[in-house]
This record gives sequence, C-alpha cells and structure tokens, in this order.
Amino acid sequence: MENKIAYGIAKGMGIDTTDMSPKEVWEVIAKKKGVSVEQAQKQADNNASNDSRKRAVEKLRELTKPKKEKKTQMTAEDKIASVHIDFDKDNILPELDKNSLKIMGAEKSKPVLLKKSTIDRNFQEHSDLTKEDFQSIIAQALYEPSEVFPANAEKPYWHFAKLIKETSKGHSKIGLALLDIDVNKESFEVAHAHFVGAKGLARAKNKVIKKD
Repeated sequence: MENKIAYGIAKGMGIDTTDMSPKEVWEVIAKKKGVSVEQAQKQADNNASNDSRKRAVEKLRELTKPKKEKKTQMTAEDKIASVHIDFDKDNILPELDKNSLKIMGAEKSKPVLLKKSTIDRNFQEHSDLTKEDFQSIIAQALYEPSEVFPANAEKPYWHFAKLIKETSKGHSKIGLALLDIDVNKESFEVAHAHFVGAKGLARAKNKVIKKD
C-alpha cells in the first residue's frame, strides 16, 4: 500500500518515476520536501488517514441528510377513508382520480366542494337518507365509481354511480352522486346524492341519450 502511495505522491509532485524502485521514489520525495524518508512516509500516512476520515464523514452526512419525501398519490381506498363529512359546514374533499377526469374530459383536476346548503337541500329531498348513507354515497361513488356518465345534455353535470349495498330482498342500492364540473368554478361541486335501484340507474343513463 505504501508503494502505491509513494508513486501517487511522486506523480502529484511531477516526479518521473520511470524505472525507479519504491525505495528510490521515497528518497526523491523526501529530498524534494527536505525531510527524511521516515518523515515523508509518516506525513503520507497522516494525509491518507485524514482523507479516509473526510470520506467517512462525508458519507455519514449523506446518509443522515434528510431525504425529500416523495409525494405519494392517494389510492381510492385512502380517499374513501379520508371522507369525514361535517354536516354543519362546507367540506373540501379529495380530488378525483385520473380515469374519472379523462371520462369527463376535464382539462385539470380540482378539489371537490360539498356545500352545507347542498347537504341541507339533499336531506330535505331525501329525508329517508341517513348521514352514514349520504357519506358512503359521496365517498364510494366519487372515489371508486363503477360508472361515470353525463347527467345533463346542456349543463356540465356528471353522475358517479356505485353499488353500495344489497337489501335483504336482494334489491340493489346504488349510490348516485351528481357533480357539477363547471370550468369557471374553482372546485368541482357536489350537487346531489341519493340511492337508486337498477331501474333508476338505467333511467338516469337513458335520460341524456334520449335528449341526444
């Protein structure tokens, strides 16, 4: 190892080591520095140790440097679990998934706004709907829809449908959430949410088709 160090030091000092033995190299280095061979070797050892320590410290700093956290995209399950509606105020809900945006032809993603006025109106129109049902429809239909389709031929309204549960008689209770995606608004806005059966879902889908 000392021999390699000697040739490295000599090269750095511009010494031509062609045909020189390690001993001769050390002697030339020592002479150039004005020290004994032993002192030259000791200096080289100290420098090598310092360099090794510096590299170790730099590596430790790199390992302990706080890493920038990558933004992880929320899964459908994450978004559904994050929906906790406060029925006494406006609610800002997670953004929709890319597939839903693509189906609607939305140019960019936006937060979803659920206004208190919409909540109040919804319960007036569907008094049989529980708060748990309402939250379940909003969360599951918006963030893990089985179908996304236009609700109105003239307005930017879209339906998000999701089977929520089956009744004891085997009837489907499909959650249907209505979303206003007006490009002039800062958020997508929930306009309505309720249960429909299989026939009700078919009527909702055929409504726009007939107008077209």
